[in-house]
Order: sequence, then C-alpha cells, then structure tokens
Amino acid sequence: MRGPTVTLATLLLTGCSSPLRDGGFDAWIDADPRAWSAPGSPTTHRLGDLLPEEPAGAVPADVERLVELALRRNPAIAAAERRVERLRARRPQVESLDDPMLTVSPIGDMAQTAAGEVGLMAGLSQKFPFPGKLEARGDAADRAAAAALADLADRRLQVAAAVRRAWWSLAYARQAVGVVNEDVQLRERLRDSAAARYRAGAAERADVLRAGVEVDALRQDLLELRRQDQTAAASLNRLLDRPADAALPDPPAATLADAAGTLDGLLAAAANHPRLASLKQDIAAARDRLRLAKLDRWPDLTVGVSFADVDDEGLAPAATGEDQLYLNLGINLPLWQDRRDAAEAEALAGLGEAAAMYTDEQNRLAFAVADALARVAQRRDAVALYDADMVPAAEEAVASSAAGYRSGQTDFIALIDNARRLTTLKLMRLRAVTQLQQDLADLREAVGTPEASLRDPTPQGAWHPATETP
Repeated sequence: MRGPTVTLATLLLTGCSSPLRDGGFDAWIDADPRAWSAPGSPTTHRLGDLLPEEPAGAVPADVERLVELALRRNPAIAAAERRVERLRARRPQVESLDDPMLTVSPIGDMAQTAAGEVGLMAGLSQKFPFPGKLEARGDAADRAAAAALADLADRRLQVAAAVRRAWWSLAYARQAVGVVNEDVQLRERLRDSAAARYRAGAAERADVLRAGVEVDALRQDLLELRRQDQTAAASLNRLLDRPADAALPDPPAATLADAAGTLDGLLAAAANHPRLASLKQDIAAARDRLRLAKLDRWPDLTVGVSFADVDDEGLAPAATGEDQLYLNLGINLPLWQDRRDAAEAEALAGLGEAAAMYTDEQNRLAFAVADALARVAQRRDAVALYDADMVPAAEEAVASSAAGYRSGQTDFIALIDNARRLTTLKLMRLRAVTQLQQDLADLREAVGTPEASLRDPTPQGAWHPATETP
C-alpha cells in the first residue's frame, strides 16, 4: 500500500494544470492590453481600433453615427462587457461542493487489532451543505450577473448621451466662431467709418479708439471659443477612444428637434430603464442572501469512508489480516447563533436598502424626464422668439443706427451698443439651438432609449414613481 500512497501524494502535490494556460492563456496575458481577449470569448470589442493617424475625414460628421462608433469602441463599455463575463463565471464557483478531503496516515504507531497490526489508515470525506444553500448562492450570483448586464445597458446610454452632448458643445464653439468673425468684420467696418469721419472732422478720435477696443474684445472672445472647441473635441475623442488632439469634422447646423412624446408616455418608457432593472436584480439578490442566512441555521452533512490496511502477520496467533472499511457520518453543530443572527440582520437590512434605492432611482428618473422635457420645450420657445422678434429687431437697429451715424444723427456709442446686442442675441440663439440638442440627449438618457428619436410607447397607462414596486 505504501507505493500507491506515494504515487497519490505525488499527484496531489503536482496539482492540475490550468486548461486556460494549456490553451494559450499565457500569450493572452503577455499580449498588448489593448488587444486582450480570452480564448473563445464572445466579446468582439477591441480597443484602439481608430488609429491616431486616421484623418478627420474618416470620422463621420453625423452625431448618430458617432454614437454608433462610440458604442463599439468606448473603453468604459468594454470594461462593462468584461464585468458581465466575469460575474457570469461566478455561479459555478459558489454552487460547487467543497473539494473532498483525503486523509492518509502512513507513519506512526498504528493500532494493534485482533486481526493484525494496522499498517496504513486512509479516509475520504465530502461535505454536503443543507439543501437549498448552494442554490441560494448560485441564484445570488446570477442576480449579480443580471445586474451587471443592466449596468452595461445603462453605460451604453451614458456614453451615447455624453457623445451627443460633446458633439453639440463642439458645434456651438465652432459655429460661434463664425458669428463672432462676422461681428469682427462689422466692427472693423465701423472702425473704418469712424476713422473716415474723424479725418473729415465729423467725429471724435474717441470713436476710433472705442471701435478698436471693441474689435480687440471680440478677438478675446474668439480665444475663449477656441478653448471651448479644444475641450469639447478632447471630450469627444476620449469617448471615441482617440487621442485628445485628433482632428474632428465640423458639425452641421443644429435643427429644431422636438421630444415627440408626452410626459406620461415618456415616464411609462422610463419604467424599463436599465438602472431600475439593475436595482430589481439587487433586490432579488438581497432576498437570496436572506434565504441563505436563514438556511445557515441548519447543519451541513459530512459523509466519509475510512479504510485501514491490516498486515497479515499480527502479534496475535489468531490474526487474520482482514482490512477494515467503515462509513462516517457527521454534522456541524450550529450552536453559536450570534453570527447567524447578525448575518440574517445584515441580509434583511440589505433588502431594505435595495428597495429604498429602487424607489429613490424611480423618483430621480421621473424628475430627470420631467426636467429635460421642460428644458426642451423652453429652448424651442426661446429659439422661436429669437427668430421671430429679437434677432430681426436687433439687425434692424444696427442698420438704422449705422445709417444714422453716417449721417451724423446717431452717436457712435449707440451704434456699438446695438452691434454688441446683435452679436449677443445671435450667440444666445445658437446656444439655445445646441442646448436643445443636449437637452434631448439628457431626455433620451433619462427615458432609457439610445435611439435618436423619442416616441411614446404602446399605451399601457402612465407610470408614476410611487405606484410601482419591484
């Protein structure tokens, strides 16, 4: 028996090699992290697909195509995908039985029996948890994986909204440069007109100086707009997994989009938001942990088999050398209830925490939807007001005051004030249009839809935060 014992011990010490390493996992670890992928992984995402030297023309000048690009390449989404894979591998771990225990006693003063001297003692035992414990652990692990999958959907929503917001920030910065450049040209013409009138003795030198100061102030505004351009471009490139200073195309002019949905309809759609789905899984996982804590009050069963190798030549004349084989049964004694009481209290508190977080997120999403929808309506009304009254009136005032200044009927300060007001209104109008698009991005994120359009769902009754519980 000692030969097989040595062989068994050698095998145990050698251990089992990892199939992942046998399958080339070492190369996976040592590879460039930007190309990591486990053998047979369903994930096809690769980081760094967009090369630094790729020209701006290769990047679409359309925000929705940019969203699609970001959803394929964003590293945060890749991390969320891997988190789902990681948590899906947890159930087989937590619901598996513990390894069986093998004990061998090959050396020492063995027992002397009537059948002969014991030469070797060995035992094999296996612990079996109380029925339901392993299932509860596996269910909790599945809930965590399902919550991670919902978090992945939420991460995609966040990235899509961030791309839209960064794109329209870039649009404002670049298109505002055009507005300010037009005003610079206007101020330069006014400066030339003031200089001509000064040379003719019809104006004061202060008008020429004031016009020059106005042009310099606008050039300072251009510097600030270029900074905003760089910030928005860096933010967008980050979301696309590109170098911060990579070139981007010029965004087209924004249109007056509408939410195309009612508050009740959008709230009903928000009931399916991934964040709520994730929190529902957290609640279910808390229930599984509470069930497991209750089951832990029951003992586990350990079943074992013991073997004794008896020598054929014993001290007693009647020694037969018959080997011994017997069954062992054992249970743990759950006497110390303090930790079990604490575990159950912890699980119960966790269930209440998860339910409260679900209700809080319902309320937060309801506010986010209502707030974003109100902002969309306000921006549209503001743009309509700029287009119908404020900008045309300011343009007429500039034209009138310019004509009056040339004829000597209007002073230069009034002309400059009117020109400044016109530029301010044009920039405010541009800001309102681009902010309208950003508000729509916020609304899509709050509703939980990554699509470009928002529509009321199939009528199922309005959803209100206080009326739904998981």
